Amino acid sequence: TTAPGAAAGAAAVVAAPAMRMQLADGRQRVGALVFDRRRTLGYGSSGTVVYDGEYGGRRVAVKRVLLDFHAVAQQEIQLLLESDEHPHVVRYHAQEIDEQFVYLALSYCAGTLADLVQLHTAAVAAGQPQQPPQLQPQQQQQQRVDTAAALTAAV
Repeated sequence: TTAPGAAAGAAAVVAAPAMRMQLADGRQRVGALVFDRRRTLGYGSSGTVVYDGEYGGRRVAVKRVLLDFHAVAQQEIQLLLESDEHPHVVRYHAQEIDEQFVYLALSYCAGTLADLVQLHTAAVAAGQPQQPPQLQPQQQQQQRVDTAAALTAAV
């Protein structure tokens, strides 16, 4: 596991692959990460899938990236670490690697950027001032995930 707070550059260290194992409840464990492949939160480019998961007793989004894109995942981790204190960027918690994938534990967010746009569109249609709608904390977290994904895609 590579977690924030380690020495500078630690995110680039590749540990021995962790074993992926099926748990009795149907979830999967890779190192310290547990996730449910039946609960997909979203999809990204190049085969990336985001699952509902858990890390250290905390609910997280587990982003699964093909090992072929390990360098891209490392670049994303670096950007997230550099933006760690920013209120509009999702937080990185840890990384695990198995024979096929890199797994990133990110802050869990209940809403999406599409939810924000939909709330704003509804407010405009209802004749309300065009101020940005107030999001629930979970929706704010998802907005951070979407922003981080957009920043990563732009690099």
